[in-house]
Amino acid sequence: MTAFEAVAFDFAQSVWVYPIVLLLSAADAFTIVLPSETVVAGLASTAVSLGAPSLWGLAAAAALGAHLGDIGVFFVGRGLARTRWLRDGSRVGTALRWTRARLDTQGPLYIMSARYIP
Repeated sequence: MTAFEAVAFDFAQSVWVYPIVLLLSAADAFTIVLPSETVVAGLASTAVSLGAPSLWGLAAAAALGAHLGDIGVFFVGRGLARTRWLRDGSRVGTALRWTRARLDTQGPLYIMSARYIP
């Protein structure tokens, strides 16, 4: 076992892996540059091959983090939608109205594209 593998396995056995996965999954909802899916997949393969971390704990932490992140993004968007500069005929308001119209007609296509293409 190399030094990197030893450090990775020590991290996978640590109790801190679950809060870190939860936070990384939650933060991934706000930005596309955080590799939460890659980290979860890597840790899941470590769990299967080496027995740590627990697959159930890993799945629960990733799911809860993703859910909390989505709720956070929802409330940020809801709060921003109430601001005046988004409603009063501004360019941003016009873009939001166009987006709402597209979501009303082709919602699943836009949601799947926005979620998985980045």
